[in-house]
Amino acid sequence: NLLHAVERAATAAREGALAAAAVTAALAAAGAGAAAGSGAAWPEGVPLILDPPLRWITPSRVTPADTLPYTLRTASRLTRPLLEITQDDRVLHRERVRGAAADRSLTLTARWTHRVDPEGGPVRVAAR
Repeated sequence: NLLHAVERAATAAREGALAAAAVTAALAAAGAGAAAGSGAAWPEGVPLILDPPLRWITPSRVTPADTLPYTLRTASRLTRPLLEITQDDRVLHRERVRGAAADRSLTLTARWTHRVDPEGGPVRVAAR
């Protein structure tokens, strides 16, 4: 748990397993691509951008196929914030989550990711 030292062990383990699965798949595709004479591209996804007081989110990119939740941190205390996810001025999702202090995480579901336009601009997450 070196990346986010104050996260629960289960959160760190889940994040590590997801990263390992993505790296394994990319290496396998690169090996197959090398055998066929072409390299494999790393999955692109759309960047996630946070409005203050949100500080960071993991993962920090989104694809329409994502199904696992996102973990966010805030720079200040939030009491039952309404998270609003937008892309190109289009609201993708609104979700009220439990409150969080600066040293606690928020969890955002992935129920909205199928609405992301892979060719669109960055996806913005704001706490209202």
